[in-house]
Amino acid sequence: MILLVEDEPLIALAEKTTLEANGYAVATAQNGNAAIEAARAHDDIDLVLMDIDLGSGMDGAETAKAILAVRNLPIVFLTCHTGQDVVERVQSISNYGYVVKSSGEFVLLESIRMALRLFEANAALARRKEFIETVLDVIPVGLATTDLESNTSEYLNREFERIYGWPFEVISSVDRFFEAVYPDPEYREQIQSKVMADIAAGDPGKMIWDNVRITTREGEERIIRAQNIPIPGQKLMVSTVMDRTEQKLAMDALRASEQELQKQIQEKNTLLRETHHRIKNNIASVASLLLLQASDMDEPAARQALYEAITRVRSMQKLYDTMLLRDTDGSVMLDEYVSTIVELVAELFDGTKSTDIRAELDSCTVEVKDAFSIGIIVNELLTNIMKYAFLEQTEKMVSVSLKREDGGNVLCIRDNGQGFQDQHLPDATEGFGLSLVRMLCEHLGADLRLYNDDGAVAEVRFPCNPPA
Repeated sequence: MILLVEDEPLIALAEKTTLEANGYAVATAQNGNAAIEAARAHDDIDLVLMDIDLGSGMDGAETAKAILAVRNLPIVFLTCHTGQDVVERVQSISNYGYVVKSSGEFVLLESIRMALRLFEANAALARRKEFIETVLDVIPVGLATTDLESNTSEYLNREFERIYGWPFEVISSVDRFFEAVYPDPEYREQIQSKVMADIAAGDPGKMIWDNVRITTREGEERIIRAQNIPIPGQKLMVSTVMDRTEQKLAMDALRASEQELQKQIQEKNTLLRETHHRIKNNIASVASLLLLQASDMDEPAARQALYEAITRVRSMQKLYDTMLLRDTDGSVMLDEYVSTIVELVAELFDGTKSTDIRAELDSCTVEVKDAFSIGIIVNELLTNIMKYAFLEQTEKMVSVSLKREDGGNVLCIRDNGQGFQDQHLPDATEGFGLSLVRMLCEHLGADLRLYNDDGAVAEVRFPCNPPA
C-alpha cells in the first residue's frame, strides 16, 4: 500500500487514480498530522508519496521526519520546485528520491518502483548486518574494525570490550585506547612504537603480538594475543584479540612445577649417587680388609677361601662402578659387566697370565638385580676353573661367550682342562660355589647344564628380560 500525502484534493484524486490503475492500493492524507496517524494505524503501508508543500501546519519535510521516527518506510517526495535548496533539504531526510509533479506518469511509477527495490535492498542489507554482528558478538575472539584515516573504531564486538575491560567510547579512539589500556607511560611507549612500526611495515606477518600485558578499567592485569589484518585497497584495519591470561598463568604454574620437580629429581639423583658411592666405598673397604687378611694367612686353604670371598665382593663393587659410570636407570649392559668380572677373576687367580682367557659377548641389557646374580655365577664358575681345571697343564685356555638365541640368552663358560669329575655333574654332591650357582640360576629362572667336552663346559640359559 502507498500512503499519498497531498493537500490538493484534485491532484490527490488524479495521482490516486493513476497509482490504482497500475495495481497499487492507496491511502490518502491531506496534511502532516493525518499522515502521521495513518502511518501509525496502517501496518501494511509500503511507501509514502509525500508532497513537500502541505499548506498550513507541518510541511512535507517535517512530516517525513515524524513518520520516520515512528516507522522505517521509504519516502518519495513530490514537488513543484526544482531549486537546489529544496533538493538538499529532502536528500537530508530520505535517500529514496523526489519527483517533480510535471514529470509525468512514467517517471512517477519508475521512481516508486526504484524506491521500493532500494528499500528492500537496504532492509536485506540491514538484516545481513544484524546477523553478522550477532554472530561476531558471540564468538570467543575480540574483534574491531578501525578507520585508519580517523584513527577510530567503527565496530567493536562484545568480546573485544570484555577482554580490554573498557567501554566503547574509550577504546574506539586509538589514542584514548593506548592511554587507557597501557597506564604505564614507559610500557605504553614501548608497545605503541612497536605496533605502529609493524603496521607501517605493511607485512601482516609482523602484525601479531603475543604475551602483551594490558590493564582493565578496574586495574586487573591481563595477558593477550593481538593481531591486525589490513584490508587491501581500503583505509581499514581489522583487529582481533584473545585473552591468554589463564593460559599464561597455567603455563607459568606448569613451568614452575616442572622446575620444582626437576630440582627434586636432581636432589634425589645426587643423594642416590652419594649413596652408591658410599656403598661402593664400603664394599671396597671390605674387599681391602679381606685382602689384607688373606695376605697374613699361612694356611693355603684359608687364604684360598678369602680370595674367593674377595672376588664375590669385588663383583658387587664392579656392579656399582658400572651403575655409577652409566648413570643407570635400573639397567646394566651385561656384556660390559661380565667382561669386568672375567678380568677381575683373571687378575686375582692368574697373576702370571699363564691362562689364555677369551671373551665373546653379545650386547645385552638386563635389570640390576639380574646382573648381580649373573655376575656371581660367572665369578663362581671361573673361580672353579682356576682352582680345579688345570693341574700340571701348560697350555690353559678358557672361553666365555654370551649369545642371544631364540628370544633368550646363553652364557657359556668352557675350559680345556681335566673336565668335571663325577661329583660335579648333576645330582651329585658339590661344594659351596656350584651350590650357589644352582641357587642363583633357579632365582633367574635359568637352565644350568654342566658337561664335559674336551674340558668342562657350563651352560646357562636365561630368559631375555630387558628392563621395563
